Amino acid sequence: MKRTLGIFSAAVISLVAPTLPAAAADTADGPPRAPATQQSPGLKSTFGPASASQCNSGYACLWGNRDWSGGPWRQENDPGLYNTGYWNNDETSSVWNRQTNYRLWLYNRENGSTTEGVVCVPKMYGVKNLDDYNFDDRVSSFRLDIGSCPSGTTTIGSYKPNP
Repeated sequence: MKRTLGIFSAAVISLVAPTLPAAAADTADGPPRAPATQQSPGLKSTFGPASASQCNSGYACLWGNRDWSGGPWRQENDPGLYNTGYWNNDETSSVWNRQTNYRLWLYNRENGSTTEGVVCVPKMYGVKNLDDYNFDDRVSSFRLDIGSCPSGTTTIGSYKPNP
């Protein structure tokens, strides 16, 4: 019976193991990575490849490539401060703030700190290429908060109501 159970367990593990996210494994180039989809209480966070049409209305979305293409990708809809995490750190190349109430602040350091300035993306604005604003691959954290981008801040992007 033990031998049969052991063979059965090994068979189940061999069937399940290939479906586990590769990102959850330890890697030689860094710490363990989060699974492909990560859910936190009270907010929706999604990582993976995307296009502009995959940014839901009411969300702020970040992409790893220009023109709202490729991964890593992240979207948030609740106000707050977010670190981009292992996948998106210094990898964001385009953003779209499909929020109607919140502005999107981008910071080049974790926890909303900065050594090289901060930029604000107004409600319903998108940026196809952060390199146009000298902020490509520099985003380490971002904030969603209520209001418009105040005068005197670096405001980037262009009005983009639809994908």
